[in-house]
Amino acid sequence: MTNTIGIIGLTPLSIAFATKLYQAGLRIIAFDNDKAIREAFTIGNTRVAAYVDEFFDAIDTKRVVWSFLNDGKELDLFLENYISYFAVSDILIDCSHSTPHELGARLRYAQGYQIDLMDAVLVHSDPTLKLWIGGNRFAYNYCIPILKKAFDEPNYHYTGLCGDARRQFSQES
Repeated sequence: MTNTIGIIGLTPLSIAFATKLYQAGLRIIAFDNDKAIREAFTIGNTRVAAYVDEFFDAIDTKRVVWSFLNDGKELDLFLENYISYFAVSDILIDCSHSTPHELGARLRYAQGYQIDLMDAVLVHSDPTLKLWIGGNRFAYNYCIPILKKAFDEPNYHYTGLCGDARRQFSQES
């Protein structure tokens, strides 16, 4: 299991998630383009990278990176500019608001670089976080120790294929 979890995009939801990971004893490195947001982010000894190379250098390969960029187009632009920083078999977990078409295109793009893209829906209802996650089963199995540390067992659900997390969440809510 990776020693450090990466988080892209500092939002209230990603901060709640980072807090949960930190409380579970996991190390976190975060990245956000907005300097004011980076400077305001404080959770224990969590690092916030000012530059993408600093962010990726802080995470051991096989990396697990969670993207909380709200708009999927922001994630597409991030990947277009920084895909070379990912290594083969790194795991990118996409928590963006994307259409199935956008998610499918992003999945194919990531697969072209042998990166495992998973989709996720994370819901925060203080103090509980619930997660629906879909994608490559091997990538999911790799993430199970992280999920077990961060979530109580009934609060994370594997939904199968990439794209299924959003569908299942929509059906249950």
